[in-house]
Amino acid sequence: MKTVSNRIAQIYLEQVFSANVDERQLLQRTGVNMQELSVANGRLDAQRHFRFFELYTSIFPEVQFDSEPDLSFLFSNFNVLGAVCGNAPTLLEALKAYVRYRALIGECDDIEFVIQDHYLKIVYHSESDNPLITKLVVLNHFYVFYAIVREYVDDNSANLGLRLNFPISIEEKRNLSEIFYCSVESGIQNSYYIHRQCLHLPHKSSNSALQPYLLQQAEEQLQQLRPALTYSAQVEKILQKLIWTELDIDCHAESMQTLVCEQLRISRWTLARRLNQENINFSVIYTKVRCAEASRLLAEPQFSLLYISQGLGFTNQSSFNRFFREQFGCTPSHYRQHHVAE
Repeated sequence: MKTVSNRIAQIYLEQVFSANVDERQLLQRTGVNMQELSVANGRLDAQRHFRFFELYTSIFPEVQFDSEPDLSFLFSNFNVLGAVCGNAPTLLEALKAYVRYRALIGECDDIEFVIQDHYLKIVYHSESDNPLITKLVVLNHFYVFYAIVREYVDDNSANLGLRLNFPISIEEKRNLSEIFYCSVESGIQNSYYIHRQCLHLPHKSSNSALQPYLLQQAEEQLQQLRPALTYSAQVEKILQKLIWTELDIDCHAESMQTLVCEQLRISRWTLARRLNQENINFSVIYTKVRCAEASRLLAEPQFSLLYISQGLGFTNQSSFNRFFREQFGCTPSHYRQHHVAE
């Protein structure tokens, strides 16, 4: 069951109270009680979380940003996440840390990184089909990303643009453009574009000795949220993250296995032994993940075969075609035509 930190509802409930709306009646309609919200480090299930924000956005349909973008929101409400994102060696590492540990805030979304020659595109997918909720969560997440960017880049040169896939007025676009210092347009995905040359700029005050300790704390908090996974399931999840959030990595199985071991903080021998106890090996898991991602992306016509092939780490289109035919018995093009036709 996916959950969201109760701190999010607390924050927005304060705005409800300040507008003289009966917050207890609102909570009653969502099935949330005040006691649940007062529990330290408490969580709400996704269904009631979305129900709360469906009512909230019906009262406050406009998204408001009350302060300059900085990491104070994270430090005030999710201290470990704020510390990890504010102490990374580079902007890229900070962004990756936020994506990895954002479940400490909530698990009802998905984020992927797409790297191109001149920019990084951060694509945000909300699990809500309510356009007002989508608008709220997308813009607030992009604002957190912007706060992280501002921590690492002194000026506003990093932001290249926002593309938003929900109804938005010309005036709202103008206001967002002034806040983010970049163009804001409608698009097929909710995307935030960052200049690639800013990603590897060093953080002037990063404490390299402290960061491993902060990462360990974040990892421990993350594990407390979720039931213990089998090792094969953990490896599968890490591979999915690596494929779409790591940039410029070697996606060959040997290299990916090394990266997975680094994430799990174990040796290759230990990983092989534990997977063997579950009667599986790394190669089988990696193939499974690649197949799942390939079939998912082929169902989306906006992704070219070249983009999918490169994203999954194949050196050329022929290698991807050969792999896909071995696994599915047909070419990627044939699979796409058949899937879309269905």
